[in-house]
Amino acid sequence: MNVISLLVKSICFSFVILLISGLTKSKENNGFSNLNKTGSALLFEALTKTESMRANFEHEQISNSGKTVLFKGSIVFRRPDRLKWQVKEPYNQLQLVRGNQFLVYDPDLEQVIVKKLDSTFSSTPAGLLFASGPEARDFLKERYEIYEAPSKDSLKWVLALPKFGDKEGGSALEVGLTDKAKIERLITTDIFGKSSTIRFSNVSTNFPVKDSEFIPVIPEGVEYIEN
Repeated sequence: MNVISLLVKSICFSFVILLISGLTKSKENNGFSNLNKTGSALLFEALTKTESMRANFEHEQISNSGKTVLFKGSIVFRRPDRLKWQVKEPYNQLQLVRGNQFLVYDPDLEQVIVKKLDSTFSSTPAGLLFASGPEARDFLKERYEIYEAPSKDSLKWVLALPKFGDKEGGSALEVGLTDKAKIERLITTDIFGKSSTIRFSNVSTNFPVKDSEFIPVIPEGVEYIEN
């Protein structure tokens, strides 16, 4: 398996603008309870207040053969630049972001791939989490056009369309949030129209995360590939 095929498994996707009906340009609303807040207000609140996050995930992808593949695992995130994405099913794989470094460890292949993140990372689901913190609102408004999408599945939805188009990866994100301002679902679609959905459960936020969480345990003899 080459570098590209490994990274296809990762959370760092690029995908074209989604064509969704019923979208309205975001208007901020302040001074209301979360039940009355728009999706964009909930998104800004979630990212602004999130210092760390831990959750289980189910990640549904469409393979090149058209088959639906379901990945299960856990995620740990800590501002400003640490993320651990542990795939447990249907195989074991570790994906780790530390600063501008992206590491993928595949025990079955006995292989570690290390690459430097580029500017397109900010347009991925992981990049959205990295935008969290006090500057989240300004960051999103600078890079995205934010639209309110119709509510569905008891979630409020936001569509973020990049302002820079193909120059920055041409990526867009659909985000589903609960009334408690927790990100529960992320949907992406690639250039071929294949969708990818990430569902979070057992979400907890703003707790201490030790540095040791982001140190991979890799046995001797594993092949290292730097990209």
